[in-house]
Amino acid sequence: MGPRTVVHEHQGAPAAAAPLEAPAAAASSIPDGPCAAQARAFADCIQRSGGDMGACQSYMDVMQQCKFNNPSFA
Repeated sequence: MGPRTVVHEHQGAPAAAAPLEAPAAAASSIPDGPCAAQARAFADCIQRSGGDMGACQSYMDVMQQCKFNNPSFA
């Protein structure tokens, strides 16, 4: 894995509601497979935290490790 880059964009209050919808859509498109539970847990965390990657870093790390150990999982 290479370095990670985090970009924070601050917008008005109405636009803040939009990021909450995207993770929900992403959670429904998670394929079944060996890392599906980890991917869903990460997507759920992102949705609950309003897109805060820092709050969900541990979920992302577990999901990435699973994907590393199971390269066929897309």
